Order: sequence, then C-alpha cells, then structure tokens
Amino acid sequence: MTEEKTRDEGTRPRSTDVKLAEAVVLLERQYLLTCHLIDTRADALAAMEEAVSNKAERLEHVLAVFSYVFALVDDLVRYQKIVFSLPVFSQKWPECRALNAAMGELKEVRNQLQHINNDIENEQSGPLHGQGCCVKGRS
Repeated sequence: MTEEKTRDEGTRPRSTDVKLAEAVVLLERQYLLTCHLIDTRADALAAMEEAVSNKAERLEHVLAVFSYVFALVDDLVRYQKIVFSLPVFSQKWPECRALNAAMGELKEVRNQLQHINNDIENEQSGPLHGQGCCVKGRS
C-alpha cells in the first residue's frame, strides 16, 4: 500500500485519502440533491395545508406530501451513512453519538417505507418504492 506524508497528519495510507475524498464528494452531491428537492417539492406541504383548510384535500395532495417526506427521510439516512463512511471519524466521538441519537429510528422508518417490511409478495427482488424499480418484461 502506498503511503503519503502530509504536514499535519504524519503518515497514513493513501487509500484513506481516497476514501475521504470519495465521501466528501458524496456529501456534496447529497447536499445538492437535498437542496434541489426542497426547491422543487417543498410546495407540496403548502398545497396540502391549503387544501385541508379549504376542506378540499385530494389523494394527489397526500401522495405529494408522502413522496416529499419520504425523499427527505431517505436523504437524511444517506447523510448518516456517508458521514460514518468517512475514514477519519470515529463512531465513538461525542459528535457521532449525538448524530446517532438525533437520527433515532429514522433508518427503520425509511426501510419500512422503502421495503414495506416485505409484507407484499412480489416477483421483484428490489424495493417496491424508491429511486427506481424495474419490472421484468416491461420497459
């Protein structure tokens, strides 16, 4: 394994540098995706609130809010996973423990929404709801 000397950190394996760079790129990408989500979909909440106050809520309002909230939950779980993939962080650090405490059971909520606890039988091997789902025999 190639090692590289840095001024402040001494010697560490180059693969750690690569993993750190990859995680930083992933964090930036996830941040931009979350900003885009909020910029383009946050109006679903306002539309639902207006519909409820006018007693005119429809299924499309509920589905828009569900989709928006699910995407935000999914983004937060991804952030947590990326943070803990950073090779310079220890999960024993107080900040990391605080993040885990703040996240609570969000991952389980995400998995339940994503996979519906595998309560629905289907022939697909992937999730029923999520970024993409391919169905055999269809394009």
